[in-house]
Amino acid sequence: MWRHLLKMIQTRFRSNLWVLSELLVATVALWVMTDYFLAQYLLYHQPVGIDTHSAYRALIMRRTSDSPNYIDYSKEEGAAYSHYMRLVERLRSHPDIAAVSLSEYSQPYDRSNSWRGLVRDTTTLWDARMYAVTPDFFEVFNLKTIDDGDFRRLRENFTGNSMVVTASVAQDLFGTTDVVGETIWISNDSIPRRIVGVVGPIRGDEYQEYQRYTFFTPLRVDENARSFAYVDVDFRLREGVDPARFEEEIQTLLGERARSGNFWISEVEPYSTIRPRFLMATDNASTQRLLSAVLVFLLANVFLSVIGTFWFRVNRRREELGLRMAVGSSRRGLLRLVVMESLLLLAIAALPALFICLNLYYLDLVPVVSTLPRVGYFCGVTVLTLVSLALIITLAVWYPAARAARVQPADALRTE
Repeated sequence: MWRHLLKMIQTRFRSNLWVLSELLVATVALWVMTDYFLAQYLLYHQPVGIDTHSAYRALIMRRTSDSPNYIDYSKEEGAAYSHYMRLVERLRSHPDIAAVSLSEYSQPYDRSNSWRGLVRDTTTLWDARMYAVTPDFFEVFNLKTIDDGDFRRLRENFTGNSMVVTASVAQDLFGTTDVVGETIWISNDSIPRRIVGVVGPIRGDEYQEYQRYTFFTPLRVDENARSFAYVDVDFRLREGVDPARFEEEIQTLLGERARSGNFWISEVEPYSTIRPRFLMATDNASTQRLLSAVLVFLLANVFLSVIGTFWFRVNRRREELGLRMAVGSSRRGLLRLVVMESLLLLAIAALPALFICLNLYYLDLVPVVSTLPRVGYFCGVTVLTLVSLALIITLAVWYPAARAARVQPADALRTE
């Protein structure tokens, strides 16, 4: 069977050459598109590392000095801190709230962030994202250690000059993730920091790869703090609390009890609303929408070109296929012959096409998900591409081949 098909392809080599060329281009194009969509899908659905389920952001505003109700704290030391923390404690004492954290340039799904270098001996890790947070941050966003998966130990030990790092920081500085108790420094800072915990990888959002280096340091909020303009407040609901009921009832808090001195809680917003709004506004989302539209257009062109080519090819051979019927071939056998010949053409064209795709992949000229095994991912994209093309080709040849199989043998014999 296969030998006969190869002889048929060889006999029509000139006419099949342009078919093979088109299949080669179509295979490479479809492989690149499959790789892009699969990479984006897998990247989007990987864990971000920070759990925002049941988490909320509280926006605390401050009156400006030109406000008629502005209170001058210049003669009362620590008054601003007391009023600000009074609102935080009111949130913390709410029966439906499990934990409240403060942070600076460290909220998830926010464009504000801070970057530093980490130093150990003569080794420096640059471009490490710094999270300046209070201990309850680990409970609010369900950040757990990689050894026992517990945020309580992080919360208890995260004081003073301590630090929590991701596993990649520990691995690149010490060659192991068992680094609790070790000391490192932040660049341009002479204060040694003691590592009290190691957490898993963290991403900025669903469109980004994991940040290679991330660390957490305690946020110091005291009576000598600044105007709290850059301090953010987040909290997490207790398990079993109905978010809809809470969001309705919390509006009562945004009244007189949400005011203290020059500060007031102006808004409480769930991360279930913040996250999609942030993702839609990112440059990555806009780029992906544009690229997706272009790639879908190209995919439609590949689909139509392959179908058109094989439809035309089979239609030109109607008399030949009818003659096969006249000499005893069955309709099912004829359909199988045409489909297998077309798939064999695909297999021949796929060999050089996959060589091109392999080079594109290992030269990082196409999207790559770094956390996935490279060989397995390449094989997965290849299988999806070839299966898709095989289905397209089968659909393209099935109908014209079925029509040719219904040609009467006498009509076929009259053909020159």
